[in-house]
Amino acid sequence: DGDNDPLPAASTDWCVRARRSALRSIEA
Repeated sequence: DGDNDPLPAASTDWCVRARRSALRSIEA
């Protein structure tokens, strides 16, 4: 993996899903 490389769409989507999942856990 290269350093300081922009994240691919798949990686960004995974990050968004992780954040949403975390928010649900906090709210629940």
